Amino acid sequence: MDEDELEDIRQLRIQWQSVDAPVIAVLLDAVPTSEDEFRSHAVWAGSRRAEDVPYLAWEDGFKVVPEVEPTETSMSWTPLPTDYAPSGRLFLVLQALERGELTAISDLIEIAVDKPFLAAGARCKSAPGEGSECDRPDAPQVCWQGSCREVCASDRDCPRTKPCEPPRGGIRLCAL
Repeated sequence: MDEDELEDIRQLRIQWQSVDAPVIAVLLDAVPTSEDEFRSHAVWAGSRRAEDVPYLAWEDGFKVVPEVEPTETSMSWTPLPTDYAPSGRLFLVLQALERGELTAISDLIEIAVDKPFLAAGARCKSAPGEGSECDRPDAPQVCWQGSCREVCASDRDCPRTKPCEPPRGGIRLCAL
């Protein structure tokens, strides 16, 4: 199983390089386009002080609940119910804070929970250029003529034994 795929969110384990600041890990159910959306898409969060081990497990965190009356934070952390287990495509972000100010932020890390990413050659239905069920965070893929295909710029982008094919419809694909 790829490290970005989990059968159950309760298997989540996060480790990062130690920093001299407290760290907050937030799991989102969609990619936010604004700070308000960030708060509304948060489903889980956990934190560690600067002197703590840079590690969080699912059970170390809290369920994030949007506030009914929006405030500056607009969300509250509540204890994790034992049956709380979001699934699908989730997005993890780590934030370092110093005196309440954001000092560092990670890229979004996409995690598939109970919905594995499709491999090259898998059947698909979406049209090229649309959001695709073939999307993966570790290898660019598109749905091309009914199957997931890896996108390439040269042979080096493809698995060792498969060449990057000539352009078709404006994109190049690794041979199946």
